[in-house]
Amino acid sequence: MARVWILITLFALYGFVVCLAAKEDAMLLSAIPELHFHKGKKTTSRRTSAIQQLECVGGNVGCKKEYLPKYVRCYNRGVVASDVIWECRAELNVKVQFGATTVNCEGYQHPDDPYILAGSCSLEFTLDWNPRSEGVGNDALRLETWPEIHFDSRERTVGKRLKPRPQMQCVGGTTGCTYRYLPSHATCYNQGTDKRRDLLWYCDGNMSPEVQFGETAVVCEGYRSSSDEFVLAGSCRLEYTLDWADRSRPHVHMTGIVEDWDQDEDSLVGAVSGLFSAVAAAGLITVCAWFFRRRIEHQMPAAVHQNLTPAAHIPSETHDTTPVHKHPSGIGERQYRVFKTQY
Repeated sequence: MARVWILITLFALYGFVVCLAAKEDAMLLSAIPELHFHKGKKTTSRRTSAIQQLECVGGNVGCKKEYLPKYVRCYNRGVVASDVIWECRAELNVKVQFGATTVNCEGYQHPDDPYILAGSCSLEFTLDWNPRSEGVGNDALRLETWPEIHFDSRERTVGKRLKPRPQMQCVGGTTGCTYRYLPSHATCYNQGTDKRRDLLWYCDGNMSPEVQFGETAVVCEGYRSSSDEFVLAGSCRLEYTLDWADRSRPHVHMTGIVEDWDQDEDSLVGAVSGLFSAVAAAGLITVCAWFFRRRIEHQMPAAVHQNLTPAAHIPSETHDTTPVHKHPSGIGERQYRVFKTQY
C-alpha cells in the first residue's frame, strides 16, 4: 500500500513540474491560421532581441518609402516538409508587388522548436515592379492582393465611368431589408480565389444577433474595362441579403489567431496544463490525507485498538431533496463571385 502512495506522490510532483514548465505564450506555428504584421511595431522576444515586424530586404523596386506597406496579413496554406507555407497580402501601390516573403518566428525552447513564442513573428519581403500595371494610374488597385475591404452605409463609392452609389446595399433575404436590422458597417476579408480565379470574400458586420448575412457580393468598377483585373480605388460596394440567424449553430467571426493575439484558453498548452494541475492537486490532497491518517493511528494506544466497540448508530439528519427548478451589376462593373457566408 505504501508503494501506491509513493507512486501517487511522485506523479503529483511530476504534474506540478509540467505545469510550471508549460507556458501559455507558446503556440504551435502550424496551427495558426493567419498572422498580422504592422509597420513600426516590434515583435515580442524571450531568448533573442525584439525586431521590427515588417522589414523590406530589397527587390528590383528597392525599399522606397512610398511603396512600403503599412499592414500585411499572411495566411497559412499548409505544411510542406515541416515548413509552413504562407501567402501574404497587403494594400500595395498598384505599380509594385511582393517578390519573396519569409516569415521568421522565435522557437520557444530552441530554434527548431515547432512551438513559437506568441507575437515573435516577423516578415521579411522584397518588392518588385508589377509588369501588368503599365498604363494604370495611382487611383487603381489590384483587388486580389488586398486582405480586407471596409464598407460604411453612410458613404458612397467613387465613380469614374459610373455614377457613385451607396457602399452598402441590401437586396433581400428571409428578413427582407427592414431598416432596424441593416448593418451600418461591414468588413469583407479576402479568402483567395477559386478554380475559376474568382475572388471569394467573407463578410461580417455590426448586425443584430437576430440576423446574419446570407449571400454577399463585392462589386467594383473595372479601371479600364469591366473585365480589368485592376479596379478604381474607392469604387467597391457590398450587396448582401439578410437572413434570420440560425441559433443552432455558433456565429463564426473571422478573427483567428494573430501575431499579437490574446491567448486562447482552449489552446493545447492550456488544456495540458489544466489537466496536470487537476491531477496534481488531487494527488497532493490524497497524500496529505494518508499522512494524517497514519499520524493518528501511530498516536492511538494499542489497547484502544484491541478494545474498540462499534459506535452507536446515530441517525443522520434528513434534508429536503426536492429539486428546485430554478443583383446583377451594371455595364462596366466587375462582379465578384457571390457565395453563402459560412456560420
